Amino acid sequence: MPFPNLLKTAEEILNNPDCLKTQEGMTKFACADCAFYKEGEDEHLACGAYLLLDFLLKKKMVTAEQIINAIREDIPDA
Repeated sequence: MPFPNLLKTAEEILNNPDCLKTQEGMTKFACADCAFYKEGEDEHLACGAYLLLDFLLKKKMVTAEQIINAIREDIPDA
């Protein structure tokens, strides 16, 4: 999965990492590339991957910058 939607918003997220403190920001970051995500439907529900990512970010075990950099390193031309 190349994460095209996450990469489109990468600079916005990196310039304002506090946006991940909101459900809207986390949904944009974590869900936009998910095959099961349908914008405007059940956005109040969260899958296990979302909950785990949210937990790791809040505990500062991983940062948005680390995630974005890992994706960019793995995708040529990203």
